[in-house]
Amino acid sequence: MNALAMSRISASGRPCKSSQSNGISRHDKRSVAAHQEDDFTESTSTLSSFSSKSTSVSFGSVLVHYHPIVLSNNPAAREGPPIELAWEALYSEVFHVDELTVDEKRTAGNVKRIVGEDREKWLREKGFCDHCLQKVSAEIEAIKQSRSDEAAIAKEIESLDRYKQMSTASHRACNREMRRSFHKTSNAGFVEKVEEMRQSHLMTRQRNSIMRCLLRRKSAP
Repeated sequence: MNALAMSRISASGRPCKSSQSNGISRHDKRSVAAHQEDDFTESTSTLSSFSSKSTSVSFGSVLVHYHPIVLSNNPAAREGPPIELAWEALYSEVFHVDELTVDEKRTAGNVKRIVGEDREKWLREKGFCDHCLQKVSAEIEAIKQSRSDEAAIAKEIESLDRYKQMSTASHRACNREMRRSFHKTSNAGFVEKVEEMRQSHLMTRQRNSIMRCLLRRKSAP
């Protein structure tokens, strides 16, 4: 395998783009710049006092930057050390747009995933020592553990939110039931109060009637 790549190999060995940061690349930094040709076409049309102007631009050449493949700490690799493209390009090359299109079509089907053993062997051949591979492996495990912890926390937060929603709904239902029960109790107390007043009024009338009868008997000859 060549030590250079045109953004064709990802951290897991799949076709992808990546780059390097602080000695370990993270994002693809292959840059392609299209050079505008000097010629362009311009047309103008007029209809009912309204004019429209359209311009078409074509590109004749493309600037391709070549980046070396380096060791990565991307946790997407299922097995073996991940690799990706370095941040800095080694050199650049200009292609005609038609030539580059034909080349891309010809090589697109030849891009294949690189297995973990081949990636490790290639990295060792390029001078990456056991310490570098072990360090990256530890970083990958730390990243995976961090993501697992974050997923667990997110799941707990989601469960807590559902519990709060259920608790709020239950609390509202309980409040409605309490208000309904209080309303019934209030009505029942009002009826009892009215009944007590009616009974008291009847007893007062009876007592007054008895008192009048006694007074009449005393006043009789």
